[in-house]
Amino acid sequence: MTPCPMTFIDKLHRAAQQHGSWLCLSLDPNPAFLESATHPDPDRTLAALGDWLHDIVAQTADLVCAYKVAIDPYLLFGAAGIALLEDLLHAAIPPEIPTILDAKHADWINSGLLARTAFDRWQVDAITIVPFSGQDHAAPFLLQADRTVFALCYTENPSARTLQDPAPNAEPRYLSLAREVQTWGIPGQMGLELEAADPEILSKLRAVAPEAPILLRGAWSGAGLQNADYSRDLDSTTGDRLDANLRQTLQAGLTPEGDSPIILIPRAALSHPQPRQQIQHLRDRLAAAQQDVIGSIAEACPVWLPQPSDRPPIAIEARTAPTHASQELHRNLILQLFDLGCILFGDYVQASGATFPYYVDLRQIISNPQVFHQILLAYAERVAPLPFDRLAGIPYGSLPTATGLALHLNRPMIFPRKEVKAHGTQRVVEGNFQPGERVVVVDDILISGKSAIEGIGKLESVGLQVTDLVVFIDHNTGAKERLAAKGYRSHAVLTLDEIAETLFLAGKIAESQYAALRG
Repeated sequence: MTPCPMTFIDKLHRAAQQHGSWLCLSLDPNPAFLESATHPDPDRTLAALGDWLHDIVAQTADLVCAYKVAIDPYLLFGAAGIALLEDLLHAAIPPEIPTILDAKHADWINSGLLARTAFDRWQVDAITIVPFSGQDHAAPFLLQADRTVFALCYTENPSARTLQDPAPNAEPRYLSLAREVQTWGIPGQMGLELEAADPEILSKLRAVAPEAPILLRGAWSGAGLQNADYSRDLDSTTGDRLDANLRQTLQAGLTPEGDSPIILIPRAALSHPQPRQQIQHLRDRLAAAQQDVIGSIAEACPVWLPQPSDRPPIAIEARTAPTHASQELHRNLILQLFDLGCILFGDYVQASGATFPYYVDLRQIISNPQVFHQILLAYAERVAPLPFDRLAGIPYGSLPTATGLALHLNRPMIFPRKEVKAHGTQRVVEGNFQPGERVVVVDDILISGKSAIEGIGKLESVGLQVTDLVVFIDHNTGAKERLAAKGYRSHAVLTLDEIAETLFLAGKIAESQYAALRG
């Protein structure tokens, strides 16, 4: 089978974590360029517009979690405008940042054609639709499980109130719509788009769609700052009003895992002489507001926030820091594991019978949805590129992870039994499968490789093919080489050396603990 592509939700979370931002920038032709579209030399207009768009992307690529591109302004330029749009999508926007095609598509008859153009030719990650034609309209866009469809469900246009507001003693129509579209696809496929300066509207929508991605415009309107200078040095009254409005928006719109809605940057920010500075200030204010809101929520499964260290951080230059492209994401995961008490020091007997001066206890993560979700995303990055038909978890520690991955990737799961029961079906491998299918094995920790090899042996005994094993932590004890000698490739999200390096550089562990992990 072909490798699983990274989903829109995966790319969104990765960009949001890497850039510390839930801001989305609209890359629509500047009105000033549109006004000059009647220039006697239209090629000059398009060339200048293309340069402007490339420059904006270059200035903001590390400040946003996504880009949105409205199709209509490009259509005003005809075929040349489409060429400009394709150049923007393929040559300007980094592939790791998700793109949302703002089509507001409403014609179900040609939705299949647009779905093929948007997803196959333009390779966008999400699209907006007007969903009143029903599920038949959305269906062609949902054929690709890695893409997301945002259904427009609420707008503050005054004349739309008669369509959106409720009849007497009835649920608001926009809530009924939001509830309905959540049934159209698998989790993460159907999102909501709304324009709502009133946090109460957002709160009601979040209540009926607690996990759905939300594309939100108008978040800044409630602060009365649509045309303001968003500099860091706002006067105290204006700044307080903006911060209070952001907190109210986030209180209404955060998911249970603490994820923010995707918040569109106001157009006024791009009209400023220093757009990067404006967007950076907005990002910082939004991040501060999110921390305030998360910190004020008392819940059974608290959101992880970094814990202060009692040791000063070590200068990065003092040692070789990791250079993986996911360095910042891995660093955050490692710090979370440490703060949650998953990395312990002392004399601990391992499953292999050996005694180590440390112990890594990953079973706690299933009780923290925020961290568990991030770990699933990290696993998915390793699993998705591999060719496979089914996932297999090794009992018992990796079964929750394998289950979460199967749901996240929408792929079937099986597992080899740790012990074969004398009753029932007495099966060695549970789940549906066909001999000859390829299986990726998922495990939590790789120390000796014994449990993985035993599990693989059971899978192969029923005719399944195993080539790849994906683990969360490789302890660097030679198991990878032992597996390779048997013909199996192992892939690790983290290594123990990387964990030790990160914790020591962050001032979380002492030299002796660093040596214990590296030893």
